[in-house]
Amino acid sequence: MIRDEQLLAALDALRSRDELALPQFADLARHLDEHPADAALVDRALAFDKHVASALQEVPIPTGLREQVLARLALAADGAPMAGSSRSLDAALDQAVADGQVAPAAAIASPVTEEGAPADPSRPARTADGPWSRLRLSRRSVLVLTGIAATAATVAWYCRPIGQFDRDGIALEANSAFHELADTAATTRPLGDADRIGSFPFSQQIARFGDVRWRGVERFLGRHGVAFELRSPSGVRGTLFVVKLLGGARAPVISAASIPHRPTLHNAGSGGLTTAIWQEQGHLFVLVVDGDERAYRHFLPPVATVT
Repeated sequence: MIRDEQLLAALDALRSRDELALPQFADLARHLDEHPADAALVDRALAFDKHVASALQEVPIPTGLREQVLARLALAADGAPMAGSSRSLDAALDQAVADGQVAPAAAIASPVTEEGAPADPSRPARTADGPWSRLRLSRRSVLVLTGIAATAATVAWYCRPIGQFDRDGIALEANSAFHELADTAATTRPLGDADRIGSFPFSQQIARFGDVRWRGVERFLGRHGVAFELRSPSGVRGTLFVVKLLGGARAPVISAASIPHRPTLHNAGSGGLTTAIWQEQGHLFVLVVDGDERAYRHFLPPVATVT
């Protein structure tokens, strides 16, 4: 009877059900015929291998990497010590080639068994179909390679071109944030006589009423910033969002060339809100007013004009 550890060891060598016909897998074949649960386990493992192999085939392999990996795995399989650094590893590989312990990387595609030497029946046969068939990877090796592929995919994802906000996107996010702030009970603080909060200034192009309060905002347009809560003398609510035009490395791009330098209406009365967008001192300002253009005008100094 095959024990659990023997079954797992056999799974590391088995690549398809067709191989159960080989003499070295005769005991495993009989065991699977007698134990349906283990047979189902083998089928799931083989399906997993097929899925991983398919994923790995889609990962581009740098030139020369395939031969180097195969040569070094062959070196490890032959018992040669694996050095810690790549330079010492290359030296050990060169020495192993010189000693005849392993074929040079360029010759890996040739048959592994030395001429005249009988094949070891305890080891699965190796064919000359291609370099990947020279060495049978265990499931552990497959998982390691899968981890490398996943890491490469993650790096590629983080290095992908980052998004860009146009004025439509800015207005859409500002309107959404306006509603979210109205629904939250976050504590606001009085602005007092200050003209800025940290590095975030209050706009010089907006009328400043007595009771101006502020709160910090996170991830507004992918940035940290400040939201100034405004209330006109007639009771109209407005929120002035302020963030830096130039965000961090992962922040979406805001093209300064597309942003005007004075309050400019973007959508008047859309969804019951009016939004104006402009820039000052390297900062983006977005004013969202709960009302139409007439309500918006309450927040402009008397000399300002609507554009």
